[in-house]
Amino acid sequence: MRTAIIIPVKENSQRCPGKNLRPFADSSLMERAIRTALSTGKDTFVISASETARQRAKQAGATPIPRPPELEAEGVELVPDVMRWVIEAIPGYTHYLLLQVTNPFVSGEHLLQALCHDSAFTVEQAGGLYLGPKEMWEKGLAKLDTSFMIYVEPSVDIDTVGDFEKAEKWLLS
Repeated sequence: MRTAIIIPVKENSQRCPGKNLRPFADSSLMERAIRTALSTGKDTFVISASETARQRAKQAGATPIPRPPELEAEGVELVPDVMRWVIEAIPGYTHYLLLQVTNPFVSGEHLLQALCHDSAFTVEQAGGLYLGPKEMWEKGLAKLDTSFMIYVEPSVDIDTVGDFEKAEKWLLS
């Protein structure tokens, strides 16, 4: 199984501006996700329309891929729209693991557990990671046939400034 880890990063967030790149505990949400992904030894890609995000991703050890600006517009869905583009932009993999930066409690251990299976996902409200074969992503995860579910605690989906502050407190406590 040849797996690419995909970390999508948008610079513009209406409810929590700059959340993916702003300081969070010891780094940023994006840099935490990159460290987590690199700990698995898998190829790690950050897709972003932001030049700043791509530069910081490269400094952190990930391969930055320019995301077309039209795929960051309101109404564009990460799954299936962006992930279908990813499969074309980053070919040659049998599996893709989508790692969302907005749940900083997904660990390298969670990723390694997932990577032992054909497909896996986190089941809490916050999402976090989704792993599946290329064909599943091409279908837009219409039928997530998973062989493994991962529980991540604590769980938070950072959408607002309040979420950001709560997650940082949990992490530092």
